[in-house]
Amino acid sequence: MKIINIIIFFISLLAIKILYLHLNGTTNFLKDNVDTFALALGLLIPFSLLFLGYVQLRNIKIYIAWLLFGIGMLLFYFYFKNFPQLQMKRGSALNSFKSLLAFLILFQLGRLLLFKVTGREYITPSIGGRSDIIEDKKPQLPDFIMFGFLFLSIIAAQEV
Repeated sequence: MKIINIIIFFISLLAIKILYLHLNGTTNFLKDNVDTFALALGLLIPFSLLFLGYVQLRNIKIYIAWLLFGIGMLLFYFYFKNFPQLQMKRGSALNSFKSLLAFLILFQLGRLLLFKVTGREYITPSIGGRSDIIEDKKPQLPDFIMFGFLFLSIIAAQEV
């Protein structure tokens, strides 16, 4: 499952590079969709980690790599947030770039708390509540509660 995390990482890096090239005027194949692309990108990265990369986030080296990536996305947000092509009705499309860092911090805190309370690692519930798709383990009530918390934190982090 390590390969999934590596794929998510490099696709995310490539997508941010495409956005960067567009914002600097180097390329224009996003045309008028740059705001939608930026918004979706900022949300898809943490959601993909929540659903597919959560097992690998237990590895401290991988977690730190993603944490540095999240800091980079936050810096990207601060530098480009006022660009006119990124403005939407509710502010900058790059607000979603704040979600990854918030998700990672809350994931690690929640994971440690869950481990302390239940004695086991967090499992992202699959559709229908059966076994998860990564480890084939059955999630319990604390997993569902943490999943809801993490899911909402990704959305709420945009408004902070």
